[in-house]
Amino acid sequence: MATFSFPTVAIHQDNPFPQENVPPKLAERGIKKLFVICPAFVADCLETLEEIGIRAHETFTKAGGKELALIPCLNEHPLWLDTLEKMIRAFTNPAQPQPRAEAVPTV
Repeated sequence: MATFSFPTVAIHQDNPFPQENVPPKLAERGIKKLFVICPAFVADCLETLEEIGIRAHETFTKAGGKELALIPCLNEHPLWLDTLEKMIRAFTNPAQPQPRAEAVPTV
């Protein structure tokens, strides 16, 4: 598994992404590339695409940042669809053992 080393900032669900505050502050601190992921969503929504993909991008680049990329949600990714199918089958067939989450190695 590849490992990466880069600074991170976490914005929690109870504190919605303040696009007018965080991206410019990061750009002012010298951050040139910003990658944003919304792990609470399994599908991209219009509001997030507009707020982060457009408005936050604009505020970040106006403050000196070079690139803000919104990493897409799972959407229709084959691994997500396969997992969803397994979850539905397990839910609708109580005799079948429930799927267990696999441990993800920590970096």
